Amino acid sequence: MKQKERKIKKSDNVQLNKKKKAGRKSKSKKASDKKIIDKNKNKYDKQTKFAIIIMFLLIVSVLAGHWIIQESNKFEYKDLEFYRTDEGGLIVYRSLLGYATAGGETVPFVLKLRNSPKELEKIPINANITLDKKKVVLSLSPEIANCSNTTRSIMDASITFKAFGREVSAATTDEDFHEENDVPLIDCGDSVDKNVIIIKEGIKTRIKEDKTEVTNIIITSSGRRTEIKNRNCYIIEVANCEIQEAYERFILDFIANSVRK
Repeated sequence: MKQKERKIKKSDNVQLNKKKKAGRKSKSKKASDKKIIDKNKNKYDKQTKFAIIIMFLLIVSVLAGHWIIQESNKFEYKDLEFYRTDEGGLIVYRSLLGYATAGGETVPFVLKLRNSPKELEKIPINANITLDKKKVVLSLSPEIANCSNTTRSIMDASITFKAFGREVSAATTDEDFHEENDVPLIDCGDSVDKNVIIIKEGIKTRIKEDKTEVTNIIITSSGRRTEIKNRNCYIIEVANCEIQEAYERFILDFIANSVRK
């Protein structure tokens, strides 16, 4: 009987030892698994941090590269800040300006030129361009009207002048063209109450001012008085259909003399 009890006790001890060993193995395995998980987590955290740093450096480098390119394409011309930009293969020179509305609010306006302001300086100007009248008439000769880029240039001019508070209309200097196309006939003699810009064909592209004095007789209730004024007329002579270049040279001088003062 005692021998049987000893066998049972021994068997129980064996089972208990097995359970203890199994428990130790389980704890050891859990500890090992935890170490592996912690190791993987640390590795993942390091990879994540590294990826974030790389992304940050890429963003900074892209922004820095963009800023460097922008700065390298920036220049000043007569106190105007220009940026040289590529718009689908077309090089454009932009300047952010502002004009005041009737309510006193400043509205941004982007001046876009297709020619470099520095290159446009080659076109001579013998005029002080102010456009002090509200109305502006662009009066074209038939030869200029037939140039391929005239429509685009006149549209650009109209948008720009309107942005600075001028009312723009078109006319012609040729009587036959006036009658055939029902277009107003206007020349420098009509420039007393409006700004007239004559655009005609010339041997050389240049801009000048008609400084002819005009005598006006003004009748009032107190009598008559004579007033002598200069014509508000500018003449743009265009060679080889360089109307875009001539218009841009004109608008730059107008902004420098009137808008930026």
